[in-house]
Amino acid sequence: FPNMSKVKILMVGPCETGKSTIANILADIAEGPSGTYKPTKACRIVEFEKDAPLAVKKQFAGKIFVELWDTSGDLEYEKCWPAIQKGTQGIVFVYNPKNPNCEKDMEFFINNFAKAAKVLPKQCMAYAHHFDVGEYGPTSKPLHCFKGLSMTD
Repeated sequence: FPNMSKVKILMVGPCETGKSTIANILADIAEGPSGTYKPTKACRIVEFEKDAPLAVKKQFAGKIFVELWDTSGDLEYEKCWPAIQKGTQGIVFVYNPKNPNCEKDMEFFINNFAKAAKVLPKQCMAYAHHFDVGEYGPTSKPLHCFKGLSMTD
């Protein structure tokens, strides 16, 4: 991708929060959840290109090449995290707001990814994700469990 700008984004959070499903949807690999849970082993890199946002389209020749690093939330792979973090330009924190420990979990991932990799808060995004299967199928609803969390020391 010679004339295309590249961005490396990490997708992190606890196990079973839907990180891989979101990565697959963003990369146009899938339209929704697969229905079966397959835990990610350490990290899976999903590569795709997207149109650049209008505000920066000229600067990036219209397209951006995205490396989306779908990172396992399993602490078994914690020793791999420094290598995974190298060169990251953004982080998407995915969590399940129905989990009563979500604030504690997110604080752990913020400390071990954003702060450890010195990624600024403006380069981070939190995504509250869970599925309610109802009359209209699965939905993702943002809820607020980040109250009181801060990216500053």
